[in-house]
Amino acid sequence: MADSGLDSSKLLDSSKLLDGFKLLDTPNDSSTPNDSSTPNDSSTTSDNPLDALCPIDGRYGTKVDGIRQTGFTERQLILTKLSVECRWLKHLIAIVRPDGEETVKRLDDVWHSLDSIELVNRVKQIESITNHDTKAVELAIRECLLKDAGLSEIAELCHMGLTSEDVTGAAYALMFCRVWCGVLRRDQIELSNCLVAMAETTVGSALMSMTHGQPATPTTFGKELCVFLSRLQVCWFTKFPRTHVFVKFGGAVGSHAALCAAYPDVDWLSACKSFVSGLQNHEVGEEIEFRLDLCTTQIPNREWIVECLQCLERQNLVLLDLCRDMWLYISRNILNLKLVKNEVGSSTMPHKINPIHFENAEGNLVIANGLIRTMTDKLLISRMQRDLSDSTVMRNLGMIFGYTTIAIKSIIVGIRRCDFNTHIALQELNNHPELISEPIQCILRKYPKDIQDPYTLLKLITRGKPNDHDIRQHLNELLKTLQPILSQQDFQFLSTINPQTYLGLSPQIANTVIQEFKLFLA
Repeated sequence: MADSGLDSSKLLDSSKLLDGFKLLDTPNDSSTPNDSSTPNDSSTTSDNPLDALCPIDGRYGTKVDGIRQTGFTERQLILTKLSVECRWLKHLIAIVRPDGEETVKRLDDVWHSLDSIELVNRVKQIESITNHDTKAVELAIRECLLKDAGLSEIAELCHMGLTSEDVTGAAYALMFCRVWCGVLRRDQIELSNCLVAMAETTVGSALMSMTHGQPATPTTFGKELCVFLSRLQVCWFTKFPRTHVFVKFGGAVGSHAALCAAYPDVDWLSACKSFVSGLQNHEVGEEIEFRLDLCTTQIPNREWIVECLQCLERQNLVLLDLCRDMWLYISRNILNLKLVKNEVGSSTMPHKINPIHFENAEGNLVIANGLIRTMTDKLLISRMQRDLSDSTVMRNLGMIFGYTTIAIKSIIVGIRRCDFNTHIALQELNNHPELISEPIQCILRKYPKDIQDPYTLLKLITRGKPNDHDIRQHLNELLKTLQPILSQQDFQFLSTINPQTYLGLSPQIANTVIQEFKLFLA
C-alpha cells in the first residue's frame, strides 16, 4: 500500500472525542457535567404537575399520556433518533462490509441489551457539552460501540454520510405517523362512536331548527348530528391524510456527496430509497408508504406535514362548530346536562350546571388551530439551504396533537353527559305554528289558476306575528276557505300537518348517514 505521507501516530484518536463524557453512575466531581436530576441542583426541573408551565404537562397531563408515550416528547424524539441512527448503521454495514450479516447480528444483540432510560440520559448529558442534539445521539451510540470489542471498528460508520436533518426528519415522520395512526385515530373513533350512539337514539326526535338565530323549518336532532358525521368523514377520509410521506436522506444539502466520495461504486440513491421505504414496516405499517425525498436542501420538504396539519385544522373547525351548537342546544334546554354528584357549577350560584366540557374543548381547539396556522406558515419557508428557525417550530408538533386530544376527550365527556329533552323540543315546536307555513305555500303553488302568489299570502299571515293563537286561527280559516280547491290528498295532509310531524326525510337521511359512517369506521 502506498505511503500516504501522514504520520498515523499524530492522527487524532477518535475514541478520545468521548473523553470527559462520564457515565451517569460515575461519582460527581468537578469535571462531571451537572446532572439535571440531582436534587441539590438549584435548576432542578420538577415532575410535579403543579409546577408545569404548560397545562398539557400539568392540569391536563393525564389526558395526553398516549401521545407522551408515542411521540413528540424530548425522550421519544431521542429514542426515535437513536433507532434511526442504528437502523442506518446496520443498513450501511450490510452495504460496505463483507462481514455485514455477522456484524449486524452482533449490533442487534448489543442494541437490545441497552437500557433505554440510561441511554437517553446519556445523550442529554453529552448534549450539555456539545450543544448539538443529534451529534449527542451519534456520540452516545459510538460510545456503546467502542465499549464492545466486536463492534469498536464500526464506530466510525455511525452517522456516516448523514446530516442532522436526515435523522431528525425521519424521526419526526415516524412519530407523526405513530401519533396520527395511533392516539389520534383512537380518539377519533371513540368520538365517532359517541356521536353515532346519540344520533341513533334521536333519529326521529323532532327539533325546531334555527337559521340566523330565528325559528325555521322542523328537523330532527339525530339528522343535525349526522351533519357533523358527514363533515368529519370528509376530514377522516382515510386513516391517514396521505398514502405516502417523504423522508429526506441525502446528506448535508441533499446531494449524497459524502457517501459518493467514500464509496463511489455504490448506487446511493437506490440504497437510500431502500432504507427509507423500510422505515414504515418497523413502526407504522403498510398503510403509509415512506418515500425518499429526492430533491431537497439540508432540510426535508415539509409539504406533506403541512397537508396533514391542514386536514387536522379542518377537523378541529368542524369540532369547534359542533361544540358551539351543543352549547346552544344546552342553553335552549333542548339538551339536559346530567347531574354529577359532588361537582360544583359555580362558586356562588349553587344551582348551576355548566357546559364546561364543550367550552373547554372550544378553547383547546382554538389554541391547536392557532399553532397549526403558525406552523404551516413557517415550515414551508427556510433561508437558502437551511436555517435553524424550523427546528424550534417542529418541537411544538406535540402541542398541536396535545391540545387536539384534550379537546376531543372533553367533547366525548360532554356528549355522554347530555340527554335530549323531548318535552322542551316539542314545546318549542308547538309554540311556533308558523313553521308549517313553508309546506302550505309550497302545496298551494300547485294551484296557480285558483291561488295567486301563495308565498305572499302565507307571509301576511305568519311573518312577525308572535301570537301563536292568532297564527293557528288564521291558518285554520285559510284551510277551510281553500278546501273546495284542494285535492283530497292535499287537504288531508294540510289538515293533519304540524311542526312535530313536518320532518321531511330527516329520519331516513340520518339513518343512511349513520350506516355509511359505520361502514367507513369499519
